[in-house]
Amino acid sequence: ARSGAVGAVALCWCAVQLERAPDETVGNLAAELARLATGLGGMEWCTALFGADGFRHDEPPQEVSSLAREVLLDLASSLVEQPRTSEQASVGWPAHSPPLARLVAAAVRGRRASCSHFWSEAESGGPLGMLLRHARYPLDAHTMPHLLGALSADADSARRAWAYAHSLRRATHLLPRRFSLFDVRCSPDGAQLRTETAQRELGSPALNLPEGAEGEALDAASAAADDAVDTQRMDGLEGPLMAVTWQLPDGAAALDAAPLLLAAVRSVLQPGIRDASPARLAAAAAALDLLAGAPRAHTAHELWSGVLPPPAEMLHWLQALAGHPELRLAVLRLLTAVAPLGAAEVREQIRRSALFHAGSS
Repeated sequence: ARSGAVGAVALCWCAVQLERAPDETVGNLAAELARLATGLGGMEWCTALFGADGFRHDEPPQEVSSLAREVLLDLASSLVEQPRTSEQASVGWPAHSPPLARLVAAAVRGRRASCSHFWSEAESGGPLGMLLRHARYPLDAHTMPHLLGALSADADSARRAWAYAHSLRRATHLLPRRFSLFDVRCSPDGAQLRTETAQRELGSPALNLPEGAEGEALDAASAAADDAVDTQRMDGLEGPLMAVTWQLPDGAAALDAAPLLLAAVRSVLQPGIRDASPARLAAAAAALDLLAGAPRAHTAHELWSGVLPPPAEMLHWLQALAGHPELRLAVLRLLTAVAPLGAAEVREQIRRSALFHAGSS
């Protein structure tokens, strides 16, 4: 714990150097402080703070905890890799960094003021918004939904979160390095791609891409090494792989995360939850967290027209997830949130379900 606190101080000093250090020294100095902070677990210490007594999101707001949230959100904003006054100072944590997103999620969860602060900065083009815009979703199926779920403290925040989830302009997934060049053009160095025709169910996770989508190849090995990435997704692809981030062209329909969220939950049940990787279980938990905020952001018609599955399927999830209490609790939260918009049907499905009968486990 003491080393983590020292790491948090190193993080703060790193942020100061990123903004203030002379051009000729800022790059090396910030990098050294970043290595020190990472080695001492500074980011993890800051995130864990919001699980301590007096700081948890389910406790009444207090001046100290509110101040801690404000300070750490400002810290996260300063640490995001971004253009700065000096070209050498364009360093920091990459905007797709899961630890940085987890820190922000912990700081905003359950706090309307903190969520409002985030959305205000994001909508004005501030650094915090880059955590969403550069999240490597759906290859990393946990980080973005986890952050959006945390950013749904009230109805207004939930509407903003779901407006973003329904209108993705960037997406990252895996592709084989060998594919048909008739449909996807690739630059000589293999770093840039472009769809020549509309693509359906391309890569893994499968994406529907319009004509004219621009792709940037990433290092697949480093992308897959991230603990938030489900390496089981690679099983269905043959040969060497590459991770690609696609940018949709202007005028093209946006990608909707809702079907991908449902797929994340369903994937842990097929072929069986015992075989699901930790990353896949984490992605399902994040998806359920975000889905629980859907009733506050949609009309009943919108909700049952593609955002949520029928109540019968959600009850099936509840039964199938018996061995995973955290996921089961997340489904219960979802059912509780849905009940006001479909009370009669939900009650009827619960009445029919053997799960709630005496003697069931």
